[in-house]
Amino acid sequence: MKKTILLSVISLIIGLTIGFYFGVRYTHRVAFVYLSISNQSTKPIRLLTLNHAHGTSTLENIPINEKRYLNFYAGGETTYSLTVEFSDGTKVEGGGYAEGGYKITEIISDKIITSKLDNLNF
Repeated sequence: MKKTILLSVISLIIGLTIGFYFGVRYTHRVAFVYLSISNQSTKPIRLLTLNHAHGTSTLENIPINEKRYLNFYAGGETTYSLTVEFSDGTKVEGGGYAEGGYKITEIISDKIITSKLDNLNF
């Protein structure tokens, strides 16, 4: 009788552990959006401003043909905007739609910002 109860308890613990593991592993979503900022313009970037639902982030002094990285929290579907001010004072704007787990490359040129979805990391 004691063996049966002990085996039942051990089986229950193993079952709950396995269920918890797979529940967390396959239902947990990555809550961040990862941006790779690539300056492909002919001018250095003085200031890049990222606005999103949970705040603002900035990067300064990005040389020509250099990359920088930003991430931001996205609890679900979201939008974001980018404003780039070049060293000569001219500006270009972009942005778009994202969800947690997106990896996006923002390609900055003199007149436009192009977004390229690299990977979905759920």
